[in-house]
Amino acid sequence: MRANSYGDALGDFLLDRRLRELSKGARQGYPKSMTEGEAIRARREEKESRGEEFNRATDVPLLESEQDAVARFSDWLIELVRDAVLEFNDNKTNGDAPTSKSPSIFCTLVVSHSALLRSALMSMFTKEKLIASGATFDSPTHLVIPNTSLTIVDVTPDLENDCWQSQTCLDVSKSGDNMWKATLVEFGWTGHYDLIPKE
Repeated sequence: MRANSYGDALGDFLLDRRLRELSKGARQGYPKSMTEGEAIRARREEKESRGEEFNRATDVPLLESEQDAVARFSDWLIELVRDAVLEFNDNKTNGDAPTSKSPSIFCTLVVSHSALLRSALMSMFTKEKLIASGATFDSPTHLVIPNTSLTIVDVTPDLENDCWQSQTCLDVSKSGDNMWKATLVEFGWTGHYDLIPKE
């Protein structure tokens, strides 16, 4: 959701496939405890129980790596920052002072699943930075993200970067590193849990 300012409940709602959950291959839609082999057997048995022929190439969803997820998330983030910079520059060119109608702060709410968010956050911040912000790991590389928790990341474009001056940042395919600075403001906030009535 894109809003005009902090606290503005109104905004544009957009669905973007780049923010979908990681595809877990054969295990998609099955318990996490299932192995790949068990999930394939379960899919085969389900098809055959309906009298249908099982075709692994078409009946098993693609398995996506964390690198695949980070690549599509990064593509989305670059596009988001690019659009914000273009809008900010348009406002400056038109002589608009930053207001709720032409903000210098752009707020975007992303609602997604933990595997995508975990991959994105671990690509943006070091493990040490995440731990310093209150994150926990249940294994050396598995960041725990509580369900329905709120994480706030402040992304500030580096307008001094040559790519913004030459406008190569505006072409997602040519975007490079260090186009922005990301700051982890809040990690995994679950204060709303306290609002749930206790039995």
